[in-house]
Amino acid sequence: MNAMHTSGEIDDRFFALPFFWGAETDPTYSGPGRKFRLRNTPDAAMLPVQSIDWYSAAYFSNWLHNGQPDSFAEIQTGAYDSSTWMLNSQGNLTIADPHLPDAKYWIPTLDEWQKAAYYDPDKDGQDQGGWWLYPNSSDTLQIPGLPGVGETSAGLDIGADAAFLIPLGSYEDQQSPWGLLDVSGGANEWTEDYIRPDFDRWRVIGGSRAGSSFYAEYDPAWGFDVGSPHNFSGGFRIASSIPAPSTIVIFSVVSGLCVRRRRHPCH
Repeated sequence: MNAMHTSGEIDDRFFALPFFWGAETDPTYSGPGRKFRLRNTPDAAMLPVQSIDWYSAAYFSNWLHNGQPDSFAEIQTGAYDSSTWMLNSQGNLTIADPHLPDAKYWIPTLDEWQKAAYYDPDKDGQDQGGWWLYPNSSDTLQIPGLPGVGETSAGLDIGADAAFLIPLGSYEDQQSPWGLLDVSGGANEWTEDYIRPDFDRWRVIGGSRAGSSFYAEYDPAWGFDVGSPHNFSGGFRIASSIPAPSTIVIFSVVSGLCVRRRRHPCH
């Protein structure tokens, strides 16, 4: 995808390159804006992306909502109305309204994120819903290890950031009840929820580590953290409605995968 900004339209920091991903700036492209191409790296298209600010994720949602346009002007609204974003005294964007009611794609709320990761409508039998402790439809902590040996890359000690070279979907038997892969492992993921409205409107980041637990709530030790939305703090998944009553599907564009789509119990 092209970064949808033109000189003078937006501060470059909101489209800064992630720290880790499988793409690079295309040196053959002369503008406008920027264009990226896959790096000459095995499975480059499937490498997790880390360190994206919340507003870039919101712009990406607008881009999807509006049919992936080329103009920066065409992504000012859609899922999110960027005119509601405000600056603090340090010049950082800190306030943003939730996604608009008719949004086709959006950053999931914490409730949606948790349900997609931990809630199983048939956990205790047909139509007898319940919550798993961990995001692989299990109450047993996932074991860090390489694909084929362990169950998650979270907590895997193979050198600084080397786990980001493990392609998404490598732990295909580790799925949430809704078919999400890499809920543990990959990058932490933005949600829409605020946890610190009194301090830069910090947003909750979904856990993505081996110890990630539904019961964690906002405890970083268990897998939930917070981040100031103008910092490059994590990756993100995208929520989308599908044509069925009260149905929301959370899938991943950036930091994980959903291999099947099931009815999601978010209302």
